[in-house]
Amino acid sequence: MNRLRYQLYGLGFVVVLALLVALTVGVYQKRFTPVVDVTVDAQTVGTQLNVGGDVKVRGVLVGEIRAITSDGRTARIHLALDPAQAKRIAASTTARFVPKTLFGERYVELERVAQPGERHLEPGDVVPEDRSAAAVAVNRVLDDLLPVLQTLDPAKVSATLTALAQALSGRGERI
Repeated sequence: MNRLRYQLYGLGFVVVLALLVALTVGVYQKRFTPVVDVTVDAQTVGTQLNVGGDVKVRGVLVGEIRAITSDGRTARIHLALDPAQAKRIAASTTARFVPKTLFGERYVELERVAQPGERHLEPGDVVPEDRSAAAVAVNRVLDDLLPVLQTLDPAKVSATLTALAQALSGRGERI
């Protein structure tokens, strides 16, 4: 009888430990944080767009990328937006994939802030990719430039850019 009781205590301890681990993983993955789930449909997302990446409006962080899926022709980016911030984003917004730096990862930039009385983003909304000529040109340049930049040694690029900056320093009016 005594042995059975200790076995039940051990089993209870293992169950409590497993529940604590599951709770910790859930908190880390933000499963208990209220969010507004929206999707971005894109023809291409390019490179360096990662799960967990930022979603911004005018430089302000409003959410994160939760998943990226593809059917071979188009990509679907699932975003989790802060509910308070989603109320400020127009439902007619578009999304751009913008690099943080020339060599850095990309983030999703939502374009339009909601005007008073305008419908805002709600759970399940689909946001289209910005297909304006400027957005397409920037993405094309970055996608074409990335293989070239990956072959270059960052230290040599930095030294070259530093030398160029020093050579041009103070000569803006002449140039």
